Amino acid sequence: MVRVAVSSISRFAMPSGETGCRVDLIVMEPEQPKIVPRSLEDFRDPSQLPHVIIQATQTALQRAGMAPMPENPKMILFLTMEEYKNLGSPQINDIIELNFLSQYPVGDLQGHPTDPALLGSIISLKKVR
Repeated sequence: MVRVAVSSISRFAMPSGETGCRVDLIVMEPEQPKIVPRSLEDFRDPSQLPHVIIQATQTALQRAGMAPMPENPKMILFLTMEEYKNLGSPQINDIIELNFLSQYPVGDLQGHPTDPALLGSIISLKKVR
């Protein structure tokens, strides 16, 4: 289970002529507190010094715009309006629990021979807030 936040919602025309809804989800990762020692005396384990120096350098480069900021993983759902309403009509910044229940060969559902490289996922979505 992973918690995701709704970052964008838009409507689109489906090939069947119906109106669909595009929902962009981003992973909500808990903020990890970064503890950076203020002086060398604060180090309990000297072997951590190179790690802290590299981390501080990387953070400084990101803040200066010289290195890319890390991005949260993103998932885009293309839903029918009925599916969107069944999900609880989520709005921007709503939190949703996302569960990957199983994987299946894509050809099985369409009655075609299966290609082992093509796997689909069955997911469960539950609006939290």
